[in-house]
Amino acid sequence: MKDAFPSVCGSARLRRAIADDIESGTFAHAYLFEGPKGSGKAAFALAVAAALACEKKTDPLLPLPCGQCGPCKRILASLCPDVQTIGPDEGKATIGVDRIRRLKESLVLTPGELDFKCYIIRDADRMTPQAQNSLLKMLEEPPGSRTVYLLLAKNAQKLLPTVRSRAPVLRLSPPTRRELAAYLKDTLPFSGVEADFAAAASGGNLALAEAIYLKKAEAQAPLADRALVTETAELFGRDCSKGEFLLFFNRFPQKKEELLALLMLIYRAMRDIIAAKRTERFEPDFFLTSGEASACASRISVKGAAALSVLLTDTAAELEKNAPPKTLLPAFALRAYHARGGIRP
Repeated sequence: MKDAFPSVCGSARLRRAIADDIESGTFAHAYLFEGPKGSGKAAFALAVAAALACEKKTDPLLPLPCGQCGPCKRILASLCPDVQTIGPDEGKATIGVDRIRRLKESLVLTPGELDFKCYIIRDADRMTPQAQNSLLKMLEEPPGSRTVYLLLAKNAQKLLPTVRSRAPVLRLSPPTRRELAAYLKDTLPFSGVEADFAAAASGGNLALAEAIYLKKAEAQAPLADRALVTETAELFGRDCSKGEFLLFFNRFPQKKEELLALLMLIYRAMRDIIAAKRTERFEPDFFLTSGEASACASRISVKGAAALSVLLTDTAAELEKNAPPKTLLPAFALRAYHARGGIRP
């Protein structure tokens, strides 16, 4: 069996299924790849386009795509004019109908290098309803020349049911720490950062793991958030005054998305702490090692960790309903102060 998409990290079953579709000639003309930010959707889409064009796809000794032939190299380097990636126009938060109409106009042009054209639509869940309906017409009536549509989305449910019915939803699964560490070692130059650390600190986010491993500037803020979460977990187990405790939360971000992401990180830390309370052997989710989680767990009761976990999910739900962080944070801090003792919020 050929190695399926060796340059892609994680989602082993999905990679195998797509490779089987390509090799058997049953690959559909449209797919919707769903996965969180940093899950590698864009890289996977390029690899799929390369596999479709690969000149050595029938060679049983080479992976799919081979990565060696001309089409593979050009597509993976984003140099092939027949494989286009589109998204929101500059300065726009959504993909409007005009952008999809421009895509439709380009369909009359025949492929220049390949025997098909491929459109990768990133942030497809940010298409307006009008844009989705315009795209739907293309999905329903593929033109005579072979055209492939690969839609990328964080939340497939934001797309119209009619669009989802024309483009099967394929969910990318996050890589394990072991898979991610191996990927970093195998594909990127060593920069002095341990691959195991980058994999663990990223929380399964491929883009973040690469940024940490390569010491990119964009990794500084996420690493600072991790440090703040660790301090928060330690605070939950520390004996301190109510005033000192509440003052600590002034360091939390006031923007909804940033605060929501931070609360979810703290929730993952609490989940590790509960696991550490129940067993000595477990695979931590937030903490780098089970020993680090156990150290925090030694200062927090099971009831306290459970109560804090409930509080975190409740607060995140309120944020999702657009509760203002400015008023939500003080209430969260006060409830967290009492939740440490096992008092349910």
